[in-house]
Amino acid sequence: MDKRLTVWLLIRVFWFLIFDRWRNMKFSIILSEISRKLQEISGIASGSSTKKDDICQNIYIKVKDNQLTLKGTDYSIELSCVVPLVDVVTDGELTVSAAKLSGICSQMQGSLQTQFDYDETTEMLTISQADLVFSLRTRSAEEFTHFAEVQPEQSLTFKQSQLKHILDKCIFCVSNEEFRDYLKGVRFEAENQQLFVFASDGHRMSIIDSALPQPVTEKVAALITRKCAVELSKIVDDKSETLVQLNFSKDEVTCDCNGYHMISKLITCTYPNVHSVVPDHSEITIEMSKAELKSKLASTSYFASKRLNGVYMSFNAGKLTLTCENAEHDKATADLAIDYNGQPIEASFNASYIKDILGAIDEERVRFNFNMPITNTMITPVVTENSVKDINDKFIVSKILM
Repeated sequence: MDKRLTVWLLIRVFWFLIFDRWRNMKFSIILSEISRKLQEISGIASGSSTKKDDICQNIYIKVKDNQLTLKGTDYSIELSCVVPLVDVVTDGELTVSAAKLSGICSQMQGSLQTQFDYDETTEMLTISQADLVFSLRTRSAEEFTHFAEVQPEQSLTFKQSQLKHILDKCIFCVSNEEFRDYLKGVRFEAENQQLFVFASDGHRMSIIDSALPQPVTEKVAALITRKCAVELSKIVDDKSETLVQLNFSKDEVTCDCNGYHMISKLITCTYPNVHSVVPDHSEITIEMSKAELKSKLASTSYFASKRLNGVYMSFNAGKLTLTCENAEHDKATADLAIDYNGQPIEASFNASYIKDILGAIDEERVRFNFNMPITNTMITPVVTENSVKDINDKFIVSKILM
């Protein structure tokens, strides 16, 4: 009888070590140690699908070897992070609603120890902190779709602050429409140590050129998605001079930065030669205060036509006149001082596009550059000693007919 009991106990211990240990995941952590990463990863997962039961609306959670892995995907991009754990009772893995988990954690205090207790028998994850307890329905980790790691073929190296600057000056120009693939992303082109980055929606374009910290051995040309650019901008540090790499394969880009690992599909399509639309010189240059132009545009565009949202710009010696008029012939005008002594010129542009560009420029003064006949204007910052070094920002806006 004693032998039978001993054998039964040994079997039960073996069963716990092999199976129950993975069935009842349990750990605790100071919530602030994961709150930001949880928010970023939830942002990818929670808004990724309108289908109620789509597994990509869940976050994948795994505890193993005293490390917590969080992962989210929308099938086009995957973002994950690994956080060290001190207080682990048992390992395990599961998926849980990203929106619900993020919402629950936002109701808790970041400075307090938070317990996560998963029971596979009931398929419930209990999250508790002091006298506050939440229970969440889970789904099996086996249902979650993971990206396969692909060996990179090319890479670009940036300073983190440099990459952040480039992305933030381009993202707003990316098209939200579906009709042309090459307008739906941010284009990187590099040769030796020279980098060009482009983004356009067909009406306006960002052109950024910069020097890379490390030269490339062969030409690089890749088009990342808008969502990839947005997520990259979130995880890089605009104050950091440490290096970060974008690694490209045929169909994917990967990046490891500040504790995050990101994999994103690339847009694979023919990209036009946009260098030809960027003027190498300007016949007419006009300087003005960015803040004053932005303020006057905000006021006058109240009466801009809803269809074109156009502003009529009349440049004269020392003065720019802005005019907006709607279909009911309500009109607003405003004048501002400019540095210009040439012949009068006139053109109309989308007011929102101009305001977006002004919002992306850090310098206090801007320059409008024209060539005759006017089909567009190239807007550039007036560079000062406080401007970001080794990065040149240019923005082109097409003229509209009013």
